[in-house]
Amino acid sequence: MANVNENLPEFTEQQQSVDYKALLFKFYRYWYLFAVTIFIALSIAFIFNKYTPSVYEVKTTVLVKDKSENKLNPQDLLGMGLFNNMQNLQNEIGVLTSYSLTYRTVTRIGFEVSYFTEDNFITKELYRDTPFEVIMDTAYPQPVGIQFNVTFLSSDKFRLETKNQEVSFYNFSLRKPVEGRKENVTLDGIFTVGQVIQDKNFKFKLLLTDKFDHQKDLDRSFSFNFNSYDKLVKEFQGFNIEPINREASIVEIKIKGNNVGKLADFLNALTKEYL
Repeated sequence: MANVNENLPEFTEQQQSVDYKALLFKFYRYWYLFAVTIFIALSIAFIFNKYTPSVYEVKTTVLVKDKSENKLNPQDLLGMGLFNNMQNLQNEIGVLTSYSLTYRTVTRIGFEVSYFTEDNFITKELYRDTPFEVIMDTAYPQPVGIQFNVTFLSSDKFRLETKNQEVSFYNFSLRKPVEGRKENVTLDGIFTVGQVIQDKNFKFKLLLTDKFDHQKDLDRSFSFNFNSYDKLVKEFQGFNIEPINREASIVEIKIKGNNVGKLADFLNALTKEYL
């Protein structure tokens, strides 16, 4: 009787050895490519971190209004109290995110003029530490959407420049844009601190603040622009609201941006206006 195992194929495991020394030598021959790749990657990361504006998140919490407070609601006796509370919470969130509440906030907070400086090729907004302040005549329509460049020549002289075409205008006293008006706005002159700067397109004056540093600020580039209230609403209305305690009707308001102080002041003004 033949052995059945004689007809079966014979399998053998072959072990393959890896020559690590030869493989390492091949990589070593091209070491400069690895070095260049690592250098480029580190350089890109450094440039990205250094020249990308930081984005911050500021948040606050607020106890929303309960319209049924101190009132006996018969629906509470039927187990409908939680539903009514959630419905009221959503209604108040709608009030907090409404255009009208944000509009009332930005008209009272004083963000009509924004100030900037250029630092390491990055335009940075100045807020509480701006070395100068622009006082505009609110009864005089001002150009919006353009940048005025400021260069200080001394502690009482500065150069002011701008050149733009088809500029829109905003009437801050009436809180509305000047319909149908488009002008070419050009300015290049030397002015004195406190001097009224006026032509048919604008009227304002520039004053120094206690943040002005004679030695440092003479070598810096500054700019400012006027903001319409509609633009400010679009800028700040992108905040997020989430309920964190439905039973107590507490919500958290979060907003992101590049200037922590300005964001914090806006949230404080918004909640104050709501309350």
